[in-house]
Amino acid sequence: MRGLAAFSGWSDVAGNALAWSRTDAAGRPLVLAHAGPPLAVATNETETVHAVLAGDVYNARQLRTGLAGRHALAGQDDAEVVVHLYEERGVQCVKALRGAFALALWDERLQRLLLARDQLGLMPLYYAADGRLAAASSLPALAALPALAGTWDPAALEAFVTFGVVPPPSTVHAGIRQLGPGEMALWEDGRLRTQRYWQLSFPERRLTRGDLPRLIREQLLDAFRLRQAGMVSGILLSGGLDAAALLALAAADHRLPARAYTAVFADGDEELVAAARHAARAGVEHVGVSAAPDWPAALDGLLAAHGAPVSGPEGVALQLAARRAMGEVDVLLAGVGGEEVFGGSAPARALERVRRYRALPALAREGVQLWARLAPARHVAR
Repeated sequence: MRGLAAFSGWSDVAGNALAWSRTDAAGRPLVLAHAGPPLAVATNETETVHAVLAGDVYNARQLRTGLAGRHALAGQDDAEVVVHLYEERGVQCVKALRGAFALALWDERLQRLLLARDQLGLMPLYYAADGRLAAASSLPALAALPALAGTWDPAALEAFVTFGVVPPPSTVHAGIRQLGPGEMALWEDGRLRTQRYWQLSFPERRLTRGDLPRLIREQLLDAFRLRQAGMVSGILLSGGLDAAALLALAAADHRLPARAYTAVFADGDEELVAAARHAARAGVEHVGVSAAPDWPAALDGLLAAHGAPVSGPEGVALQLAARRAMGEVDVLLAGVGGEEVFGGSAPARALERVRRYRALPALAREGVQLWARLAPARHVAR
């Protein structure tokens, strides 16, 4: 997975041959770059709009089809789709994007840098603005800059030890912020302003209990088709209900993945036996991934991506399977629990818990902290 970096006003960074650099109208150095290969920035035909993207736009194929008659699409990079969509819709183009992505786009004509994060906050985007701007999809990439390696944020550390996550816009570093899910930022004339471009909404009509299975099925099928379009897919298959349900849905839609991968943590793992049975029933090749987890490296990876350990053992299992599937499939599907379907991403759920906690009166917060110290472990989560 590629990362991105964007800098405005950083002369020491602009001197490196990262990817694409120039000077804006005010004489400030400007750099857009990938933090990893391939090293490329998408550009429109007139070279007035430039973009770099981390992650994936799941509906890029549909958007590409709609743009093909009006724009010259040279490659298959998702950032190219965003560039031409921006030409037609301006900053509102981000509303049409579906996926897990972080975006940085420079408009030469308006001298404006657009930063955006996907609606559910699946891909992080960090930034620091002090008259100049530095942004990246990796927290260590910014924290490594000498000017930003400052003090820790006490309030963020309190949230981290209490909830296991640092909610936007804070990070553990006092000088570094992060965009929230469904949020974008505009950098113009040395000033940054943020705004929400997407808000979760519900249909106005009342839904009956009988409507819910159909609606959920339709949305899951839509997600399947978006991720599998033009791709060789695999699936992370456990013995649980969520993964088995996804495989059954794929079979019913005649869109079976090429392979199913199961992470094995011990000999005789019941998960492996149950997963193999699910795969055999669906007629999918099953692969067991038995490499021993590197727990410190996995934790470092989660800290780099989210600034906090927002994923449990399923995150490590996904990393193991993804490493094994690399080169065999284009996209790896995963069922990560029913709570994800109804509650959004792990960072979004943790953010909501932090908001509710902070809204409590001081006495109530002290009671929560006391209960967390004295209550039996099985009651603490509640």
